[in-house]
Amino acid sequence: MSGKTSDGETRVSRTFALDPAGRVDAETLQSLLGLPGVLEADFQASRHRLKLVYDARRVDARAITGHLRRLGLRPDAGLWSRFRRALWAMQDENIRANTGHRAACCSRPPPGAGRH
Repeated sequence: MSGKTSDGETRVSRTFALDPAGRVDAETLQSLLGLPGVLEADFQASRHRLKLVYDARRVDARAITGHLRRLGLRPDAGLWSRFRRALWAMQDENIRANTGHRAACCSRPPPGAGRH
């Protein structure tokens, strides 16, 4: 899920599945909230899920996954979880690339169109 707010923030909400062996406490959540762009962090202990809301212009899923590993937490290594993280990384990259894009006017082609 993603959306653009009135202040230009591009919020995305992701739920990271974590290895049950890891321990998430208040200090871990504060460390995550300290990352630039992370807006909300919530841990669902019964499901070993970490729900994060972040500004995709400032941080992405790869950076968050790397930070989780530095904190000693391992993201779930299952096929579906790895696929989702790869998809999120691609989506975050696309969001970041598209935030600076200006749409062309309806009656005027974009710059460079029609040149061969």
